[in-house]
This record gives sequence, C-alpha cells and structure tokens, in this order.
Amino acid sequence: LLLVGAILASLLQRQSAMQREVRGLSAQILHELFDRSLRTRGETLATELASGLANPLYYSDLGAVGALVRNASRQQVVSYVLVFDRHGRLVHDGTPTLQRYGQAMTDPLAAKALAAQAMVLQSSPEVLDVTVPIKIGDQRIGGVRVGMSRERVRKIESGANLTLVQNLN
Repeated sequence: LLLVGAILASLLQRQSAMQREVRGLSAQILHELFDRSLRTRGETLATELASGLANPLYYSDLGAVGALVRNASRQQVVSYVLVFDRHGRLVHDGTPTLQRYGQAMTDPLAAKALAAQAMVLQSSPEVLDVTVPIKIGDQRIGGVRVGMSRERVRKIESGANLTLVQNLN
C-alpha cells in the first residue's frame, strides 16, 4: 500500500510538472504568434495605405487622406497613423481637426521614418512603428507611419493565455 501511494504521488508530481511545462511553452508560442501577427498586420496596413494614399497626397485631397487614415485608425491595435509629405511635414495626424498639420515630426522614431526609401520597422516598448514611403512612379512624395500598439496586443495576449490556462486545468 505504501508502494502504491509512493507511485501515485510520483505520477501526480510528474503530471503537475508536465502541465507547468505545457503552460510555459504555450505562453511562449502565443507570444511569438501575437508578435508575428502584429508585425505582419502593421506591414500590410502600412503598405496598403501607402498605395491608397498616393493619388490623394499628390493632389492634396485632404478629405480622401483623412478617410483612409480614419478607417485604418479604427483597428483595435493601431495607436496612430501619420501621413507626411516629402519634406517631413505632417499632412494628417489622425485627429479630426488636424492639430499638427504642417508640423515636423519630432518623436524619437521620426528621423528614420523620414529617411525611409523602403519599408522601415522600428520598435519601442509602446509601439511597433511601420513606415512606408508614398510614391508616384519612382518619385517619393511622402510617407505613412502606422504605430501598432504593443500594450493593446499584450492585453489580448494575456486574455488568450488566461483562457489557455483555464482550459488546461
């Protein structure tokens, strides 16, 4: 009887260790999936915006620029969408009143965004910033920056991890 109890205790301990390992691996895999998804969504959104913004920016159609920016900004994990001209001045800042229209971008990620000749990804603890130049033919007429919120993604990821842990128990 003592031997059966020892075997049972050993099996329960092993099962508990395996569950901890599965939870740890699952959390790591979920984090990698969410991180990759954030990057892919940011790249896709910025690329599509750059393509869609080319004519409106070229013709200074602020109404069309604003409609595209507002539509993209509605996505849950988008922190900001900034459209700038070839001189680095903001054409649209995502606000209804265009509060920063004509102003230079001065944030820490702005310099690399302004110099971008192709897609540039920059990271900070708060956002993944994806910049894509806006071109008409080979002529660069500006760019678009999409800030993907790491905090919002962390909250979604935490919820997914919690659900996973509850389902494993």
